[in-house]
Amino acid sequence: MLCGGHYDINWVEILATNNGGGLLCIWSKLNFVANVRALGEGYIYLEGLWKEIGSNVVAVNVYSPCDNLKKRRLKEDLLVRKG
Repeated sequence: MLCGGHYDINWVEILATNNGGGLLCIWSKLNFVANVRALGEGYIYLEGLWKEIGSNVVAVNVYSPCDNLKKRRLKEDLLVRKG
């Protein structure tokens, strides 16, 4: 895929459901290597190596639901991922 004149990108997406928003994470393969990709209800979780600093990092993109029960489930799911 060509983005900003470069072919060296990766991405992960969750499509929108009904009126809820979708999620999209885009990164340069030159800067970040995603070792773990997890898609959940309302989130994208990425774990990988940030090459410039040589460190492992975690990035989470969240679309929080309005419903309190769903918010609680989302929080619990992310806390399990955190370990």
